[in-house]
Amino acid sequence: MCFALSKNKSLGLTVSSIIFALVAIVHVVRLLTNFSVTVNGQEIPLLVNVIGLAVTGFMSYWLWTLRSSDN
Repeated sequence: MCFALSKNKSLGLTVSSIIFALVAIVHVVRLLTNFSVTVNGQEIPLLVNVIGLAVTGFMSYWLWTLRSSDN
């Protein structure tokens, strides 16, 4: 039973890390292409993507590290 929970936890951390990494890549793409995003008539500044990249990049790295140390 403990092995199954540990395996599921590791899988959950892996999937979460990959999702955060994909979101971080989307932030990088917007920063490199200067793609315009408008929400409710307001253009979203690139600074939002810089902050988003920092947060999602950190979360991806942190979850991946937790996954690696969990084994």
